[in-house]
Amino acid sequence: MDLRGRCVVALCCIFCACAGVQRAYAQPDTALRVSFGLRGEYGFTSLSVRPYAETHGGKRFGGGVFLRLDNSNIFALNVGFNYAAASYRVVETAARPFNEASFVPGEQACRQQWVELPLIAEIGWNFSRWRVYALGGCYADFLIREKFGQRGGELQRQTLLWSTHYRLGAGLIGGAGVGVATRGGTLVFEYRAAMRLVSLYKRTVEGGLVAPRQRLSAQAFGLSYYYTITIRKKGRTE
Repeated sequence: MDLRGRCVVALCCIFCACAGVQRAYAQPDTALRVSFGLRGEYGFTSLSVRPYAETHGGKRFGGGVFLRLDNSNIFALNVGFNYAAASYRVVETAARPFNEASFVPGEQACRQQWVELPLIAEIGWNFSRWRVYALGGCYADFLIREKFGQRGGELQRQTLLWSTHYRLGAGLIGGAGVGVATRGGTLVFEYRAAMRLVSLYKRTVEGGLVAPRQRLSAQAFGLSYYYTITIRKKGRTE
């Protein structure tokens, strides 16, 4: 799937999520609740490279803020703004010129910093003070900084050019969570798996080779807190 096709998939996910919100909020007999939250996460990254290259995953950590909307016991929507730091390693089999530098064959390390805008739908159920749910959605991201170099040596900060990097990308998210309501707000423990649909770097296709691809994915465990305000109280049923 090319870049245009991946963007279409991401836009379709956003459209479906928004359509679900509009349909749920059209019900007159439910309360509208708005929540403001903080989230932190820690997890692991992995990289798939085509044509094949040996890779090793790294660590990921980050956090951010989010806005949560719901008007039923089943459906909710989260819109967030996150910062994330991630790393991975790849084994280069030949010298590769990049940004006026040349990476010699061997194991290379990479560290990156991202900003992310996730749009996530929750489908679950409330049990007294507890809520258990599955989540799914999409995200847009932007690469703000990258360092790359031979493992064990000093990493070089890369010049992020639109001609060499796919800095702006999109991906899909899935997972599950469990929350508990307290007097001061709600605490949530989540598992999320994410896959970026856009390659990391722009590389030309050489004769006979399949299209280059560098697919970044991640798994993370997160802890969130949010405080809820009821905007519209539940209507009475005659």
